[in-house]
Amino acid sequence: MAEQIQKIEWDFGDGLREYEVVEAERCVYISISPFLRRFDFYYSEGASFDLLARIERQKFLEMRKAWKKQFGSGWLGYLEITRENAVQRLREAMDFWEERGFAVVTCDIKDAEAVAKFTKRRAVAVAFRKKDGDFERVYQIKRC
Repeated sequence: MAEQIQKIEWDFGDGLREYEVVEAERCVYISISPFLRRFDFYYSEGASFDLLARIERQKFLEMRKAWKKQFGSGWLGYLEITRENAVQRLREAMDFWEERGFAVVTCDIKDAEAVAKFTKRRAVAVAFRKKDGDFERVYQIKRC
């Protein structure tokens, strides 16, 4: 059964608009090195996918094992990339999280657009529910 997508109307300073709501329990935050924005370095860099909320220990261990098997790193979410394999590895990592029901988000529109471009996805503004019930605008990188 598909999850119901919650939407809200919110003003983040640029007028009242409708946004999908993403919950911390189902999000990972992507941080990328400047290498991916400029693509002019020749040494290894990385990207990091960080869980935004605690998950059940058993699920975490299973995901870490799957991540290590697929990407070679025992640190769940750390992705080492080079100029030659950046696009393929980013796509594989995005698929990894999406297949497990997580939304990949970032606060930086430039990072979101760069990752979306490399992975043939799109960056969409969404509302992230904070602990105090307020919302923050983040950018989700979604399949087209």
